[in-house]
Amino acid sequence: MTNHENNIRILLFSAYGSSLQSSLLASPVIFTAQSMLGIDWLIFTDAELKDFVVRNLDAAKEPAKFTDDSVNLFCVNLKRVTGSHCGLCYATVAYLNDVLRASERQRGTLTADHVLRSLDKPSVFNHLEGTRALLSANNVTPKELALVKSAVFSEGMVLADNVMPADAKIIAQYLVQKGVLVESGAQNQEFVFSSPVKKRFFAEKVFGMPAGRALENPDTLDDLVYAIVSSMDCEHIQSSLGNTKKTGILLERAWQMELYKASFQCTCDYVTSADVGGLFGTTGAIDCPFIQCASFLGN
Repeated sequence: MTNHENNIRILLFSAYGSSLQSSLLASPVIFTAQSMLGIDWLIFTDAELKDFVVRNLDAAKEPAKFTDDSVNLFCVNLKRVTGSHCGLCYATVAYLNDVLRASERQRGTLTADHVLRSLDKPSVFNHLEGTRALLSANNVTPKELALVKSAVFSEGMVLADNVMPADAKIIAQYLVQKGVLVESGAQNQEFVFSSPVKKRFFAEKVFGMPAGRALENPDTLDDLVYAIVSSMDCEHIQSSLGNTKKTGILLERAWQMELYKASFQCTCDYVTSADVGGLFGTTGAIDCPFIQCASFLGN
């Protein structure tokens, strides 16, 4: 079992992280790094994701109102929310099926637009926070959390291996084993968050949970900008890790995430997201969009 050149393959699904209780459930077995698959292997391809949605999303079984284009758009946004992680996709679709069935009993027949917009409801992320995939995220050590904070403040939320000290690389490997980070790049020279859910979880952990949302949206763009700027907690980001050590100048990431939090707080049903340039096929120029129905505002 410890020889990766052996033709025998045994697939095991382990719990995220480890504890004294979990160590008593089985006899210890040593596996080499070459014989193990990480969390980054539990990812649907685009074709697999579409097949999964068609088979499991109740709305997708009604082609008359949920067309192939609707399925494709749903898959794009499901990938944005879950990173195509198999477990998170299953948890999201199962949750939406229950929510949409309850909503349909109250409102009658639901439109494809309603199904698509349901992915961005805060309750979806709250549900995913309670899944087993987030168990390890709630059990990081202070040293691991410090490294995660540096990842949140780094450009693109990416940690470059070549600029990390030796002790930080060791901690990063522990976070890989816990499923918080994964190695990325042509030669695994970078560490990134294993899923958008983990990225959002730790971003909110670092910057603080957004307060309750406003009862209504601002009337104009000027009102929206004024409300957001007025709500930004400048003292918080100035006292955080989001500044350079030499000059103390605030990093762009610190302002971006505070802007994201404030925009969520100042609107009632706008979809606010950070770093979604790649989703729209851009090179990253769209840092933070605000979307309401057919209206789109990009920063």
